[in-house]
Amino acid sequence: MGTVSRIFPFAGTCNNYEWGRKGSKSLAARLCAASPETDFKIDEEKRYSEMWFGDYPNFPGRLGDGRPLGDVLRDHKNELLGEHSVGKWGDQLPYLPKILSIAKALPLQVHPNKDLAAKLHTQNPEQFTDPNHKPEIAIALSHFELFAGWKELDEIAQLFRTPFLRGVMPPSAASSSRWTDETLREVVRALLKADADSVRAMQAELAPPAARAARPAGAVHRPRPRRARRRAVHELPHARPR
Repeated sequence: MGTVSRIFPFAGTCNNYEWGRKGSKSLAARLCAASPETDFKIDEEKRYSEMWFGDYPNFPGRLGDGRPLGDVLRDHKNELLGEHSVGKWGDQLPYLPKILSIAKALPLQVHPNKDLAAKLHTQNPEQFTDPNHKPEIAIALSHFELFAGWKELDEIAQLFRTPFLRGVMPPSAASSSRWTDETLREVVRALLKADADSVRAMQAELAPPAARAARPAGAVHRPRPRRARRRAVHELPHARPR
């Protein structure tokens, strides 16, 4: 195996999820293209969502000679990771830095805790590829706004008194005089499991009255996404705060 330098050229890997920014509008793509020792070229018709700097096998970072980082870490774990990290995490990098370039809302993700992640990985390693939990830290590289947390339960309960939302509420939640955390869990679960027709019906009811009146009979309203406000320094689009 020989020795390895602790400082070496390293290039991340871009992925192409649908929510990414297109072409050179994506910071992730521009950084991939600017990485040394890489032949990455930006395709203006493709979306580039993330740049990963790690040893995850799906999108591995690579050294200047083309070797995946994971291979190098396995061969030189004590020199590059240190005994403490190897003793706790094995020969894997214990974190995965990413740069995100987001054009629209990301798919909903639920990250299990460490114990549940290990259990799910043991039961179904193809579906749950990582036995570790995924605590996350976000650092803003440009101006952005995001949703964080929930409204107060009483405020959420008021919203669900409207007829078209009551239709997706499970009976136990609909009969509750006062919402609890468990009520919220049941309602969110019901919303996530709602069929496509129910979702379209709710979208139609949420449309402004003028838009509903203008639709021909039987038509389903599909609201257009609100255009993000443009700013001089702007990589992530805005989400309207609650």
